[in-house]
Amino acid sequence: MKAPSSPRSATVYVGEPDVFPSRPAAPQAPRVSTIEDPELVSVRALLYALRPERNSAFGCSADALPSLDAQPSPRRIVVQGAGGGSGFPTGLFAATPSSPTADVTERLGLLVAAHPVEVRTLRWLRHHGELGAGLVALYRRSGLILATAEQRAAWGASAAARREGPRVTGRELVMAAADVWEGR
Repeated sequence: MKAPSSPRSATVYVGEPDVFPSRPAAPQAPRVSTIEDPELVSVRALLYALRPERNSAFGCSADALPSLDAQPSPRRIVVQGAGGGSGFPTGLFAATPSSPTADVTERLGLLVAAHPVEVRTLRWLRHHGELGAGLVALYRRSGLILATAEQRAAWGASAAARREGPRVTGRELVMAAADVWEGR
């Protein structure tokens, strides 16, 4: 007689490995761990647009920017044929390349007649604006530098006005400049 098998024993079958390996998991979109202030995003985009030759909105020295009066030298393309003469009129392919810096300067020049205060703010932001110390620091610094005499006089009214005045004025100036730049 055969001994009964224990209820705990089980037979395990090992199957063949899959002929087709499973597909790798689709890459997942990165998760946003923090939500940024829309105002910060707007100012960062403005700083990038004003300085296309830079890769960062966190700092830029005014000495590193090219002179606003500098004109790019024309680039000449020479076409040579087999017989020495090209058959094309001289200077046909001479062109002045457009640079992103020149485009920003030209756009500021077009806006200055209709929006002189905002263009003054845009030019200051282009050369001195940075987000390295934060958005509030940018507002405060721009307010201190770009405020009118009347605004500065109003700050002397109280301690709270002296403390908050430059930040509020700077925010108003920067946001108005951003609206003009974006065509709002």
